[in-house]
Amino acid sequence: MELKKAVDVFCSVSASDGLDNVRNLLLPSLERLAGDYCTSLHLVDFTGDDSVTLESTEKVSVIVHHNSHQLGFGAAHNFLFDKVKPSGFFLIINSDISCSENLFSELFKTLDDREDVGIVEGRQLPYEHPKGFNPLTGETNWASGACMLVNPVFFKQVDGFDEDFWMYCEDVDLSWRAWLNGYKVVHSPKAVVYHYTGGFFEYREDRFYLEQFWGGVNYLYLTYKYWGNIHLWKATFVLKRQYLPKKFKDAILAEFISRKKNYKRAKGYRGRLLALRDRIGINGFNSYR
Repeated sequence: MELKKAVDVFCSVSASDGLDNVRNLLLPSLERLAGDYCTSLHLVDFTGDDSVTLESTEKVSVIVHHNSHQLGFGAAHNFLFDKVKPSGFFLIINSDISCSENLFSELFKTLDDREDVGIVEGRQLPYEHPKGFNPLTGETNWASGACMLVNPVFFKQVDGFDEDFWMYCEDVDLSWRAWLNGYKVVHSPKAVVYHYTGGFFEYREDRFYLEQFWGGVNYLYLTYKYWGNIHLWKATFVLKRQYLPKKFKDAILAEFISRKKNYKRAKGYRGRLLALRDRIGINGFNSYR
């Protein structure tokens, strides 16, 4: 009798609406996945209520890992990785996602036991990030953290996500570090998930400025991290040219400056950055190759 393939799934939730999304969208879709998989859904919960639980289903075991304080996206998944210690490829996924039935089979088919793959990205519908991928190899410059299958050997080797990215761009940074360390990042177009992201499916007055704020701060950080002060002034100039309120742009710059003293530079990659300049680079404000 063939053993089921065990898959650990990581998801970070920080409020009651996130838990509702898991109950109503993510968990039912994981239950419907085709194929012979044994799925463990690991949630890191910051609601502050240790009584929060979610019942396991017939095909999905649910484990809630409570944390006493709020963590950013990257830190939350580093926390889960240290707790779970997955032995095989693990899936990072957002709570506001519904998986197609063939998600696992297509992700693992794309992987095909290749040890040189660091990340396999699922395809998001109805809206995809504006970036390309090679139609023959599937190779892409960066993968979205909304749905990514991650190689644990690679993840441990690079010490996981950079926790200085509170939210947004940490997936770009992780993908770039995959390429810089000899791993491939691959897009799987048939591994479909339906992402009901707040920007398109619900009205929140602060949503646009929340994304623009942290996207702007981390745009500056990515520039500084990989290319230093010599290019940071150019990024600052690009930020100031954006069609955003001046006070808002000033707030982005002030937040970056307050954090800069603790930011880490990416060292030892100069030659690799030049060799991979077709994969690793910045096109414009919060826009990456």
